[in-house]
Amino acid sequence: MHLDQIDFAARASALIEFFGRGGRLAFMGHLARPFLPELTPFIPLASGRRIDFRLVAKGSHPIFEGIDRALLETRHGVAGFYGRGYAPIPRGGRALTGIGPEKAPIDWVWERPEGGEILMHSGNDLWSVCDDAAVNILLAERLAAWCAGADETFDHMDAEPFV
Repeated sequence: MHLDQIDFAARASALIEFFGRGGRLAFMGHLARPFLPELTPFIPLASGRRIDFRLVAKGSHPIFEGIDRALLETRHGVAGFYGRGYAPIPRGGRALTGIGPEKAPIDWVWERPEGGEILMHSGNDLWSVCDDAAVNILLAERLAAWCAGADETFDHMDAEPFV
């Protein structure tokens, strides 16, 4: 969430090389300075009513497997910690979670045609948004495993589904 995006954008060529070798990046926060030409800056939600923060699963991904997105909508009874906007999906990307009545893509994954993948979450660090510490730990473990190149299954980390 607090990534130095100025420095990140300055290292775009190193990131392109990283992706070219099949690297994966999980980006969390408001994308203010796109580091690849296909990326678009963060768009805030137009309103901040409770219904504007409702989450809906739009696609599957091993990071979210068995986790009810409704668990992530509030923290300490307050909505909006998960996120308050989105970064548009690049061509060929896939929406994972929608937010609000428009179901804007707050979470998406993009397999770059040139290699590598980006998982975007346009909000606070995923491992800090749920009241249930076990869910936060599971999300952190899965994010780390996915970034390290884990396959589409995380059976070794799965316990009972969180619903």
